[in-house]
Amino acid sequence: MEGTSFAYTRTASRYRETGLALTVGRRSSSVKPEIVFACVALPIGVLLVGLTPPFEVPDEPNHFYRAYQLSEGGVVPERLSDSVGGMLPRSLQQVADAVIGSVPFNPDEKQNLEAWRLAFDVPLRPEDRAETPFPNTALSGPTAYAPQALGIALGRLSGASALALSYWGRVFNLVICVALTTLAIRLLPIRRWTCVLLGLLPLTLFVRSSLSSDGPTMALAMIALAICLRPTALGSDRADEQLPWSLVATTALMALGKPPYGAVSFLALATPPRLLGGMRRYLLATAAVGAAFVIPQLAWLLALRGKAATAIAGADPSAQLTYLGDHPIDAAVFLIGDLVGSAPVLARQAVGILGWLDAAVPIGAVVFLGSTVVLVAMSEPGLPSSCFRFRWLAILVFCAGSLALHTMNYIWWTPPALDRVDGIQGRHLLPFVPFLLVSLTAPWWIARPLSRFRPVLIIAFVVVSATATALTIVRRYYLDI
Repeated sequence: MEGTSFAYTRTASRYRETGLALTVGRRSSSVKPEIVFACVALPIGVLLVGLTPPFEVPDEPNHFYRAYQLSEGGVVPERLSDSVGGMLPRSLQQVADAVIGSVPFNPDEKQNLEAWRLAFDVPLRPEDRAETPFPNTALSGPTAYAPQALGIALGRLSGASALALSYWGRVFNLVICVALTTLAIRLLPIRRWTCVLLGLLPLTLFVRSSLSSDGPTMALAMIALAICLRPTALGSDRADEQLPWSLVATTALMALGKPPYGAVSFLALATPPRLLGGMRRYLLATAAVGAAFVIPQLAWLLALRGKAATAIAGADPSAQLTYLGDHPIDAAVFLIGDLVGSAPVLARQAVGILGWLDAAVPIGAVVFLGSTVVLVAMSEPGLPSSCFRFRWLAILVFCAGSLALHTMNYIWWTPPALDRVDGIQGRHLLPFVPFLLVSLTAPWWIARPLSRFRPVLIIAFVVVSATATALTIVRRYYLDI
């Protein structure tokens, strides 16, 4: 690789950058970012599916139970005697308890390989059922677990054992999330390599290869970003009739999965009305996106009436809501201050804290990977100067979305007497990070030199991220060092 095509100009058509330039003799071609992403993410993901012990991703047992419930057509969770969840095969809890043991939150405890092996022999026995609580994942809508549920449903048809079903779910989650993210990167008009690297961070690789709902959420958020950016960033001069409907569909899917993330679609408000066919169509499109965001959430809230439960002892949502209503200024100051103060920890987690927050990627690798994402973003052409509304609205989406998640964790997960917000993790903020990075613009005298080093930075990032992720998992779960 001898360089990269780079044109830093205000002419909109110059923002159609395709990737790394490859020159062989007189012939040249370009390596497409989406192809690189798929070719790296899929094999590494398959490796992590097998390398990561079952249920060693945050809340993976509960993700498993929720996905299994959906695979049987149970869209809405059930109210149990003392929690929320469902009547599921007893074998699901048995294998989860047997394999997971006391490993989570105990960094010195290694995976019991014999228990793992024996768990594969436990049959599903779908007729033998028991109350299975999963109050936190029960709150998520069906689309957050659609890939996992599809895999589990096919596994049940094949007669797979209880533990084998978790691997069916992992594989389908991986494949579908990689496909959706590949599509998003292909659709993005700018910062495509930046989003490739975000999709290859250790934590992103880790959760995408599991039963977690974070993978589908990240992929859909990136697709929404691409749909919103394309018409303006590519310098379109005619109305795009497909834009509103594709965005409405994506918004509805996110609102029926993890509702807060559906708000990212409001970036489309910055689209000039002429690109939607005039002010009338602009207002109709805005109303349609708003309806796709609000209506599914209202429907899901109605479906959950009397079935929601807090997952943390001591949490009191009613008391927290009362405090927010009675002291809005004090609450806002507290929430913003706590979020800003937690930023370094959340950033560290978002890049490379694996397992149940007990498997840390080495800090040197974390600093390198985080810095490389920023450097690559600065090296790529950003939004044209005429798109200042997109830039500021993208920053607002990042800030407002992060604060909204912080507030939700304050309400649902934080005991009233606690002096900090509990439950928030760096992975929860990852779907918003691309919105922040597309809003940044580096001056040409920084961007141009950096663009020459972009191929080296990307290759080094892939090698370091893949190696650090695999070695962290091996060290955490298999080696007594």
